[in-house]
Order: sequence, then C-alpha cells, then structure tokens
Amino acid sequence: MVFVKKILLLGLSIGLGFIITEGFIRFALRFPVYGVHARIFGIVKSEATQNIWKPYSKYFNVEGGNRTFKRNNIGLPGTDIMLSDSARYIYLLGSSFVEARQVQQEIMASSVFARQIQSFDQTNQVLNLGVASYDPYDCYFRARYFAERYSPELVFLILESDFSYYFPRHRHPLDFTQPMNFGKVDNRLATLAQIYVRNHSAFVNLFAQSIKVSAKKTRNDILSAKRKRPVPSLNDDLRQCLLMFQKAFGTRFICISVSNCTSFNHQVAAYCKEQIIHYSYNDIIGRNENRFNGEGHLNEQGNKILGHFLAKVYEAHR
Repeated sequence: MVFVKKILLLGLSIGLGFIITEGFIRFALRFPVYGVHARIFGIVKSEATQNIWKPYSKYFNVEGGNRTFKRNNIGLPGTDIMLSDSARYIYLLGSSFVEARQVQQEIMASSVFARQIQSFDQTNQVLNLGVASYDPYDCYFRARYFAERYSPELVFLILESDFSYYFPRHRHPLDFTQPMNFGKVDNRLATLAQIYVRNHSAFVNLFAQSIKVSAKKTRNDILSAKRKRPVPSLNDDLRQCLLMFQKAFGTRFICISVSNCTSFNHQVAAYCKEQIIHYSYNDIIGRNENRFNGEGHLNEQGNKILGHFLAKVYEAHR
C-alpha cells in the first residue's frame, strides 16, 4: 500500500511539474505548439517529407529577436492570400532568404511585393514558398506540388548563392521525375503520434526543436570544417535545375539572383540568355547592411529592397 502511494505521489508530482512547465513555456515565454497539418512525401528530396502548416499557426524565431510570428490563412509565410477562380498566383521560391521567418508578416519581401502589384490589380496573389535550407532542386518539387493546387501565373526562383554546399546532399545524377509517393500524406503511426503530441504541447515542441537545431548545428559545423565555401559559380546542378524550371513553366519562369558576387551573377545571366530564360539580378540586396548582424538573413531593410525589386521585375515582365 505504501508503495502504491509513493507511485501515485510520484505520478502526481510529475504531472503537476509538466503542467507548470507547459504553462510557463506557452504563456510566459510565448513559445508556440507545432502547428503542423500534415507531412507530405515528395515535395522535397524524394526520401524525405515536408511539413504543411495549419492556417495561422505560429513559430518562434531567435534571429528576429526571440519573437513569435504567425503564418497566413493557407499556412505560408506572409500576408493572407485571396483564394478565388480569378486569382493570379505568383510563386516566390527559394531558401530561408525568401521565407523570411525573422521579420513580421507585413515586412517580408513577399508581402512588400504583393502590396505593390495589388495596388493596380487585386487579383495578384503572392505565395511565399521559401523554406530554410532548400536548394533549387528541392524548390522544383515544391513548385510542382503547389502548382497542382494553385496554378501559377509566374514562378520566381530566387538565388542568394550557387548552392554548391547543398546539392551534394542529393543522389546524382539529379532525378527530376516525380516519385511514386509524390504529394501523399505520411500516415505512419510514429509520424502521426509525433505531430499530435507536438501540436498539443509547447514543452514537447520546444524540446524536439532544440534537439533538431543541435543536430543541424553539428552537421553544419562538420560540413564547414570539411568544405570551405569557394567563390560562387554556376555549377552543373544549378544549370539542370534552371532548365527543368523552364521546361515545367516556360515563359512563366523568372530566375532572380540576389548574390553580391558579380562574377556569379554574370555567369547566370549569360547562361539564361543562351537558354532564353528570364533573368534579373541585384547585387545590393545581399550586402552586409541589409542582413542581420551583417551576415545573417535579410533584415527589414533587406526585405523591403527585395520586395521593391521583385515588383520592378514583375512590371518589366508584364
């Protein structure tokens, strides 16, 4: 009987401790729950899954000042999207430079861009499809997935580098055929259980994200030690990706470089001219004064400059 009481007291203590910790993390620290709707196969490199987020789900960002931000009405970064048969959807694809999790919704380059082009046509709707650590190969599959749901009027692919440090992750030669499980929901019990628990507990979500960030930092440190990043240059993988985007979207595809490396921008320009791919670049956006701490992601100023530049490119393309 004494043993049972001890077990009950221990369980009660653990439960009470969890409730207090959960309340502190969720309400005092304002750290959000996961906010994932589902994990989908095939919209990143084929052997992995990618999260589809719930509308207005929240996320926490350290670089942006330890603040909590929220996604829009379709679970993407940026301001709300008008969904209608008359809407003209414009994709912004890229890495975390495009995703812009570090700034408020209204200040993201995608939102600045949207406001400018909506001033003369409210049917223009900009979808921010940027994802951290995505390279153009990943972006290609992401674009194909969303194209089945929101047929794009224009597709912008934004490059801030040559992605030579990301392309080696993929099996070579690069395979652009859609995998058999493309667009299917990951319904494995372990996946569903993890999503459920993280969607209902800020504490569990914080713990899981801490492990993920730690593992990612370790991998990046190893990669940095093994491979110094050379001066960006147009590589074969990037060439393939640009051609496949052109094949998939034709004249609707526009390549944009925001790299501050002049030689890289000129190499891409020459290749795009040769392949008749729409291309523009801006080597001011990626400068130190437009980035957090002079070397991080685009700050508010950098996002505004990028948004205005995209609007100019759009106007020239019309």
